Amino acid sequence: MTSNDLVDLLTAALRAALKASGPILKVYETEFGVHSKEDRSPITEADRLSHLVIANELPRVKRKWHIHLLSEEGKDIPFSERKKWNYYWLIDPLDGTKEFIKRNGEFTVNIALMEKNRALLGVVYAPVFDLLYFGFRGIGSYKLERFASEYGGIPGEISAKLYPELIKRAEKLGVADRGNHDPGHKKTKITVAVSRSHRGSELDDFIRKLKYSYSEVELITCGSALKICFVAEGKADIYPRFGPTMEWDTAAAHMIVNGAGKKLCSMHSEEELEYNKEDLRNDSFIALPGNERNIFSKGQFFP
Repeated sequence: MTSNDLVDLLTAALRAALKASGPILKVYETEFGVHSKEDRSPITEADRLSHLVIANELPRVKRKWHIHLLSEEGKDIPFSERKKWNYYWLIDPLDGTKEFIKRNGEFTVNIALMEKNRALLGVVYAPVFDLLYFGFRGIGSYKLERFASEYGGIPGEISAKLYPELIKRAEKLGVADRGNHDPGHKKTKITVAVSRSHRGSELDDFIRKLKYSYSEVELITCGSALKICFVAEGKADIYPRFGPTMEWDTAAAHMIVNGAGKKLCSMHSEEELEYNKEDLRNDSFIALPGNERNIFSKGQFFP
């Protein structure tokens, strides 16, 4: 794909995320019902409506590319078919349904364009906060506040012609570390993003180990893919996640953290997460700076 192709595809993903936020916010403002999926996790009408908008919007772009779509709300595609895909959209129409139900605003629309087992671009949009993160492989990642306020008034479309202005207005997420995190120094502080709705003994044990090497461990509690984006922008140093997640939960934010020069690694192998596996579940993982081997000595923090 050329750089112009990627700009067109990013534009489509931005447009889809913005359009999906409309029905999401309409449901958010009502006394909506909550149902349970097969795994007993919650789902609302907003999840379904967002999926329909995105699934309708993304195929409109670049018809010369045959781009498949894999979504939390349309996941029953056999691996025998998926493994042949070169390009596909991997989306979570509403990441953070528990936060949506709690009405704390900490939910996102996640859209990633994948090339085989890696992301080419990612979009994470938080409609309540009007906060957008996006990134390209090999180009970088960006944060833009007031996305809908600035671009949502354009009649029905976000044009690729607006891309230079969008990049100009956005904050580029850099690769600089936030400070000295050498575990050998006790006078250091580490900021850890943690899930608002998913805590457990493994995370508590992980934090306890950090306290042996850092004089201060600050926790930032949040929902959805925003936690990974907090690492990308430097608001948090690390985000450890134990327990089940799915590929669509992480793919878009994974691209954004990579674009900022950082990593999203399996807790078990310390290698970057891969996608379009036969089993779409992720390993336990950690988002952290790109020079993590200088920060975390092997075996000290990883289980």
